[in-house]
Amino acid sequence: RVHRRTPQSRIWLGFDYSITMAELPQVDTTTVYTEEQIAKHNTEEDCWIVVNGKVYDVTTFLEDHPGGIESITAVAGTDSTDDFEAVAHSKPAIEMMAKYQVGVAEAKAGSEKTTKKVEQKTGGAPFGVLLKAGLVLAVVGAYFYAQKSKIA
Repeated sequence: RVHRRTPQSRIWLGFDYSITMAELPQVDTTTVYTEEQIAKHNTEEDCWIVVNGKVYDVTTFLEDHPGGIESITAVAGTDSTDDFEAVAHSKPAIEMMAKYQVGVAEAKAGSEKTTKKVEQKTGGAPFGVLLKAGLVLAVVGAYFYAQKSKIA
């Protein structure tokens, strides 16, 4: 069974899953791979994935992955950021990724998806949080206005 990570489920079975991708250990690498180069590494014998713009060669990790080989090979050779972040990974598991990093993915023209995700997690309030806070304030304000109108 795959356990999906939601904002409400930061702790599961006593483990804290609240680490963000920005907290990953930094690997000093300047090797840049194109989407076409990454796409060639899509088998069990040669398996690369991209998570938040970082390229990982996870071939030697496949047998040890708790979610099974198929959960990684299904996204091999692609940007698997959404799939990776949808699953609750432990802090040690995320920190372990650094040793598999082989480079970074070339930024696509007009694509700021990865940068925006990292910025959203590392600084500032996400739009959804601001929207919900505004909605709560509007409802509370309407309630108090209605109460004041009843008294007068």
